[in-house]
Amino acid sequence: MNILYTLSGFGFGHATRSRVVIKLLEKAGHSVKIATYGQSLAYFQKYLSSDIIEIAGLKSSLSGNEISKGKMFLDFLKKLPALAGKNLPLFRKIIKNFKIDVIFNDFEPTARWVARTMNVPLITIDNQFLSQLCKIEVSSQFTKDFAAFNSLISLFFPWGDWRFVLSFAPEFTPLKKHLAHNTFIIPPILREEIFEIKPQKKDFILVYQTAPVYKKELFQTLPKIKEKFICYNLGEPQIFKNMVLKGFSEKGILTDISRAKAVILNGGFTVMSEALYLKKPVFSLPFKGDFEQILNGLVVKKSGYGDFSQDFDENALKNFINNLDGFEKKLENYHQARNSIFEKKLRRVLRKIEFGE
Repeated sequence: MNILYTLSGFGFGHATRSRVVIKLLEKAGHSVKIATYGQSLAYFQKYLSSDIIEIAGLKSSLSGNEISKGKMFLDFLKKLPALAGKNLPLFRKIIKNFKIDVIFNDFEPTARWVARTMNVPLITIDNQFLSQLCKIEVSSQFTKDFAAFNSLISLFFPWGDWRFVLSFAPEFTPLKKHLAHNTFIIPPILREEIFEIKPQKKDFILVYQTAPVYKKELFQTLPKIKEKFICYNLGEPQIFKNMVLKGFSEKGILTDISRAKAVILNGGFTVMSEALYLKKPVFSLPFKGDFEQILNGLVVKKSGYGDFSQDFDENALKNFINNLDGFEKKLENYHQARNSIFEKKLRRVLRKIEFGE
């Protein structure tokens, strides 16, 4: 089949899992065209030889340690005409000229609308819709964030014909029953490099900040703790007291995650999933106002795989470190059969689309 694969270009999480799916599709003999922007575009240009098309895209509005929901909403409305004006005609042209049979989408908004208006089957793969498609228990503290997030994605991201929703703790994010006919809760889609790692446990804790939003707090707190920390994205490479600061390196980060005894990160789904697969307890510091990251932290806490703090809390961090043994024991029960569950369900869906089974 001819496939158009569209994805968000904000961050690397969408790109790393999409790379896995695209290689799987190409191996099965399908022809894939990729449409993305930003960081995902740069990632694919580095790792794949597939046909890659640049489109217009959005990014989150980060102010200090916080995602500004109001600014994000206004930015979307402001940029929507230009976004739609560039992407919609481009997608229509691709669908027509290359006889696209199905569209894959990982949290890119405009291709979903084209799929609907042109009656092209749409397969969505993301973790963002966990909040809408699954039964999620949220305390009153996060009710407003939960409602705002659901309203935002409901407004701009219409449903797919087939939906794959990623969760590293499906027992705590059960699917709503009426969606079972076309929606699957699956483990995180992880890159092959993760499966090849034999994790170790060295005497240090990894600190990985997607953006150095908690830099000041970490520099004030970590020297007070009797642990060694290897830190990425906190400044120029140097040794500062008990902190070893390193420059960004995809290979270096992966190696240090596999050797760390625990991981301190923001709330990004992909890195969190990789750490949990490698049996590393996680302490999450999500961006304030980003309910997707908050939800990831809440699920980690509820599952017993780690903890999270919405506002940087020195006592919470110390408590996390003091309870690593308990988190490790819980992680002993974390199992994932590589990407086999997803692959089996995807083959079934593609057969239904191609042969009408």
